[in-house]
This record gives sequence, C-alpha cells and structure tokens, in this order.
Amino acid sequence: SGLNVKVDDSQIKGNVGIANFAKPVYTFDLDIDNVDLDKYAAKEPARKDATSKPMDLSALKAFNADGKIRIGSLKSGKTRASNVNINLKGNGETLNLNPLSAKIDDSNVKGSFGITQFSKPKFIFDLDIDALNANKYMAETTTAKPDSEKSAGLTGLKTLLADGNLRIGNLKYDKYQINNFKTGLKADGQKLSLSPLAAKVDDSQINASLNISQFSNPAYNFDVKIDRLDADRYLTKGDPKAKSNPDTPLDLSALKKLNATGEAKIGWLKLANVKTENVNLGLKIADGVASLSPFAANLYGGNMNGTLKVDARSTPNIAFKQSMKGVSVGPLMVDAIKNDMLSGTGTVNIDVTTQGNTVGALKRALLGSASLNLADGALKGVDIAGGIRDLKSKVNIFKAKDALDADKNKKTDFSELTATFDIKNGIAHNEDLAMKAPILRLSKGDSRGDIDIANEKINYIAKPTIVKSLKGQGGKEIDQLDGIAIPIKISGTFANPKYGMDYAAVVTALAKSNLLDKVGGEKGAAVKEILGGDKIEGLKGLLGKKKPADSNAPAAPADGSAAPAPTEEPKSLEDKAKEKAEQKLKKLFKF
Repeated sequence: SGLNVKVDDSQIKGNVGIANFAKPVYTFDLDIDNVDLDKYAAKEPARKDATSKPMDLSALKAFNADGKIRIGSLKSGKTRASNVNINLKGNGETLNLNPLSAKIDDSNVKGSFGITQFSKPKFIFDLDIDALNANKYMAETTTAKPDSEKSAGLTGLKTLLADGNLRIGNLKYDKYQINNFKTGLKADGQKLSLSPLAAKVDDSQINASLNISQFSNPAYNFDVKIDRLDADRYLTKGDPKAKSNPDTPLDLSALKKLNATGEAKIGWLKLANVKTENVNLGLKIADGVASLSPFAANLYGGNMNGTLKVDARSTPNIAFKQSMKGVSVGPLMVDAIKNDMLSGTGTVNIDVTTQGNTVGALKRALLGSASLNLADGALKGVDIAGGIRDLKSKVNIFKAKDALDADKNKKTDFSELTATFDIKNGIAHNEDLAMKAPILRLSKGDSRGDIDIANEKINYIAKPTIVKSLKGQGGKEIDQLDGIAIPIKISGTFANPKYGMDYAAVVTALAKSNLLDKVGGEKGAAVKEILGGDKIEGLKGLLGKKKPADSNAPAAPADGSAAPAPTEEPKSLEDKAKEKAEQKLKKLFKF
C-alpha cells in the first residue's frame, strides 16, 4: 500500500497485493508515468519463417492477476500511446483487458481485448477507434520488403486466430476515405471472414461479407451491396486531366494477381458516365481474366442484360454483349458519347470486342455489331419539313449549305426508326437505316455512312422521300414534293454535329413540278421524259426536232436556189410555254 518506486525511467505509484503464494495471484492499482517497452522486448534475430509460426505466449499461463493500470506515456517501436487505462484480469487460461482505453498515435481506442490459447494465441476483441490512418502502418510494414515478398500473398494470416468486432469512425486507407467502418472478424488460420462488413467509402454506403482463403495465393469470395457508386472516380489514377486523355495507359495489373468470385448489387452506378440503377453483377476473376455474368441493370427507363469479359493477361482484351429494352436513347447517348442528336425509346443490341493498352486504342480496335429499333423519337438539330416550308424566304438557295450547325430548337419527329451497324476498327457502318415520320419515309438502302467511334466523328448521308400528309400537316410546299427524295448530310463530331440539306434539289423538284402544270400534250410528255432521266430525248422533243416533209409546203425552185422563207406565224401559248420551259431547263440542267 502506498507504493512509490522508480524502475528504470518509469515512476510507479499505487498499491500491490499478492495472495496464494503457491500459485501467486496479484492485485494492483498502479499509476506509471511512462514505459518504454522496447527495453524489455526480447531481441532475437529475425527469421525468414517468422510469419509462418504463431506467437508463443505460454509464459502468460503463470500470470494470475486482477488490477488496474494507468500509464501516462508508452512507447513500442515507432508507436506512441498516451493516457492508457486498463483493467487487467488473468487466470492462467485467459488474459483480458476490459475495459481498455488509450490514445495510440492519433487514434483514440476503447473497448476490450483478450488472449486465450497462449501457446498458439487466439485474440478476442471488441474495439472502437475514432480515427485511423492505416497508410502510416502500411508504409512501416512494406518499405523494408522487396517487391517479390510484397506480392507473396497473405501468408501472415496463417498464424492469425481471432474473433471480434471492430468499429472505426474515420479510416484512411491508400487514397480512400472510409467512414463508419464496422466489421465482425473471424480467423482460424485457414480462412479469414469479415461478416458483416459495413462502411461509407467516399459517397458509397457498403454492406458486405468477405471471405479470404488460400493465403499464399489469396482467394476472395464476397457478397456486396452498395447504395450508389461513381466508378469513374476510381478508374484513372493521377492528374484529373489524364482522365480525358485517350492515350492514358490502362492499369489492369491488379487483375493478374486477383482470384475472386462473388455477387454485387448496386442501387445506382455511374460507369464511363453511363448511369444505371438496380445493378446485378456476378463476378469471377481468375488468372488475369474477369467475367461479369450476369451484367444486368435498369437504365434510362428500360433494362439491360448481358455479359462483360476482360482478359488482362497480356494486351487488355474486352468482350461486351448487351441487350437493352425499353431504353430512352437520348439521355443514354448524351451521357455515353456526349451527343444529343437522337431521341426515342426502344431496343438496342450491342455485341463487340476490342483490345488495347489505352482508352483510345480500345476505341480504335472495336469490332462487332450493333442494332437499334426505336419508336416515337426525333432526329435533333434539324427540321427537314420546316426547312422545306421556308424555301420561299431563303436567299441564294443554290449556295452550298452542307455544314450548318445543329440547332437545338429544331428536330424531325419520327414514329419508327431501325438500323444495324457493322463495326470494324472503331468505325460503325450503316446502310439500312429506315424511318417513318409524319411527312417523310426513309427506306432501307436510301442512306449510308459511318460513325467514327474512335475519333467521335460522323459522316452520313440519308435520302428521305417526301410523302403527302393525309391531314395536310405538310402544307402546300410539302405536297408539291410528294415522292421526291431530299438528300441530307450529317457530319461533324459527336459533341458538335452539323447538318446539310440539298436545298438545290428541293428547288429543282419544285420547278419541275410547276413545268408539268404549264406544259401539256407532247411537250408535257417530253418533260416527263426529262424527269424520268432521259434528258437528251426529252429535250429534243421539248426544244423541237425536225418534222417529216409536209406535202403542202412550197417546192424548191428547179434552178437550185433557196426556197422562199415561210411566213412566220404568231407564237401560240404552247410555244411560249415551250420557250419558258427551255430557259428553265437550261438553267436547271446546265445545257
């Protein structure tokens, strides 16, 4: 009672009691100003097999105690602890520290900690830690190891026997900020189980279970539920500018060392800027090959179901197959390729493969096919019908207009649109686009062009045919063009598409239509020949070919002199129409 002693550099004050001398039982209530545990630690040469053998704490079998210790400052290696408060109880079979509280480095720790099976220790714990910077301790344990040992696996877990609960308010691990980390841990030397496992990682709430086995070559099995995940923030390391650089190298080296199977359900996911909900993934990773099957989710009003396979053993190789139904393609295209030129709801099928070491290389190597079948949508940026209606107010109509910027306020509505694409070297080629619109029809074979996915460019020409609207929606100008094909060119980039309508072809068609109204009989037939494609014969009939000899015409003089010129008759209305037609046709067809 009233003990006050200095041992080495430690000042000890308090009470100590001993009972049952044959097998001593110690009782105590002590205050110690500071303790340097390194002075009392056994200094043994490091053994290469140290991690494969369990710690031997058999000496604790002789320790029977029940008491309290308060330590102002405690040092062990590079670790510093302060305000240590321990209630300690040992009975030769177990050693319990309960309750336990201390500040270890920058972390406040409280809870309980126990040890059993001293010759092959098993740790039992229930701990709360307010904040922990795991990077500090990872650096201390890995910097001294060569790379060959760093990748050796988790062999140290073979000696770990544990059963407990751990809660960390704020955890920093690598580049991740983790909050409200909670887990139940069990380890038996063969398997490590974290169940349940809950944490808030950045903006994602994770609830999961994780099992690790085969510690020399770890195998992971998991079941994960995440409320929301922005995967894009983790795909590219380093400078944010590198994320937009298509030549930024892909780092898939982690897949080569990972062996994992499991399921993941994600409430909301953003990947490659595409947003999905109710994501259901079945993942298998082994020997550098990762497969997602199923790969299902709800997206943009519809759903998708398919597979994804990534082979990272050499040059990354990716295979993606997906069927999307009831999807609103407008917002999907805006998010996926930053393009707002098409809207509509329907089915989209994709079956592609690619390979490359960068995002740009992956785009350039795309190979496969795609198709779409949409209803009740619109081609945005251009109003074909409106453009034709406004012809009368246009100036210099024959001037080239093949690269007009898209106008976000304009669109061409359609009721049906279908297309298939053949994808090679990152370019999607189409020749069978078909569309039905209120005053337009686009049949298969009336269009063709390319979508350059790698360079995000478009080069496409379509020739929709004008059809007369039963309800008169097209107006007089449109009705005059019934059956006429209007060439439309789409060019530019995904972000800035450009449209061109061949207004000259529209004016030509209108002029032809007017001429037919004014020229009848044989001359009208001649114009029809022109419109049908036989310009030469039509023009001969229209402009006047030689007629057979007329028996009533005056005969030529016997002396061979020229016959008298016939008397010129007044021009008829037909002749006047012919001359007018001749002038217009010369201008239209450049004769």
